Amino acid sequence: MGRRPEAKRISRLIGLTGRPSANVNVGVSNIPVPGSLAVYFGDGADKIYQVTQWLPVLEELHEKEEVLLVFRTLSAFEYLTL
Repeated sequence: MGRRPEAKRISRLIGLTGRPSANVNVGVSNIPVPGSLAVYFGDGADKIYQVTQWLPVLEELHEKEEVLLVFRTLSAFEYLTL
C-alpha cells in the first residue's frame, strides 16, 4: 500500500526525497521553527489526556521559553484547537 499523494507532495516540498540509507538520520533543516522547545505528540485525539495533563507546565514554561506543540494527527490538533 502506497503513501497518500499529498504526503508525497509534502515530502518533496520539504526535501525528503528518496530513501535514506540504514545508518543515516533523516532531518529537516533550514526551515524556521518558532520556539526553543518542541513537544511532539504522536497519538490521536483518543489519547489527548497525555498532552492536557502537561499543558499547565508547558504554559508556565512558555512564559520563559517559546514552546511549540507538534501533533502527528489532525484529530489531536483539532481536539485542542476547536
